[in-house]
Amino acid sequence: MRKICLLILVLLLCGFNNIQKTFGEEEHKVKELTFKANISDLWFKHENLNDDKTLEKKDKKDSSKTVEVALPGEFYETPTKVNTVSKNKVDRNTTLGLVESVFSAMKEGNLKWISENYVLEEEKTVKDAFKNKNDLKAAKQDFENIKSEHLLGHAIYKDSTLLFIEQEYNTGKKLVEIIACKQTPKGWKMTNALVSDKTYDIVFAAVSKGEIIDGNKVLSKTTPQANEQVVPSIMPVIEIK
Repeated sequence: MRKICLLILVLLLCGFNNIQKTFGEEEHKVKELTFKANISDLWFKHENLNDDKTLEKKDKKDSSKTVEVALPGEFYETPTKVNTVSKNKVDRNTTLGLVESVFSAMKEGNLKWISENYVLEEEKTVKDAFKNKNDLKAAKQDFENIKSEHLLGHAIYKDSTLLFIEQEYNTGKKLVEIIACKQTPKGWKMTNALVSDKTYDIVFAAVSKGEIIDGNKVLSKTTPQANEQVVPSIMPVIEIK
């Protein structure tokens, strides 16, 4: 009987270890998004575009015109609703909290609040970008026309997290906004440090006109496109020198 009990115990332990291993492997499995775009759709001219180690040429028929990059990240099965918050309720301890702060600040047209959503070294530059009150007014009006926002997913690049946000306007039009952010001692903050970066440029072009591949799914064929006309004005794209 004792031998039988010991045998059962060994079998149970082996089973537990296998289950633990399976769950552990699943838990640590890194998800990946592939962003594919035409070179003609990039905003900036980059030297040695196809020689960069982070880029690959996959389209053999026309590889000189197509670039793609793979980054750790995912599109969520269920998009997360972005709520509006008051300034005294802002919580930037999460990326969602940052997005809610950005959404609310832009709707209110509060320049101080808008700039505080950026990393410290960029706050002044953002304020300067809105020196013309008409620009701030236009940005506020645009956000007032946004009925809802949803956080669709994220990707990791260097020390930044790229967030993909769907904006639905009162007219029914849907757009996808991309913001780069990083964790700071004061929580998550937006940054424009990647604005002229090759990989970031490819990601933006892939979202607006190319393809985003998540496993076997090609997302950009069905997801809304980024608004190239609005993005630079409502989210100031400023090259940090």
